[in-house]
Amino acid sequence: MEAAANSVCITDAKGNIVWTNPAFSVLSGYSAVEVLGVNRSLLESGVQDHGFYKEMWDAVSSGKTWRGEIVNRRKDGAWSQKI
Repeated sequence: MEAAANSVCITDAKGNIVWTNPAFSVLSGYSAVEVLGVNRSLLESGVQDHGFYKEMWDAVSSGKTWRGEIVNRRKDGAWSQKI
């Protein structure tokens, strides 16, 4: 995962970020140090509604595979797709 071209962000059960790969930093503008321990909601852009996130996190937390596109907010406030 460290060398993956795709952004990877791992959270704990409460949604706090516990690990990111270098591609995450490139795409999000946040260094790993800046986001470790911070809730994943930091990245929400407001493009998707609450229902979208609920469906996604319900699937992930139940062990199912979720596939889709997320528009996240970069550190500079711009939107970044597929983080």
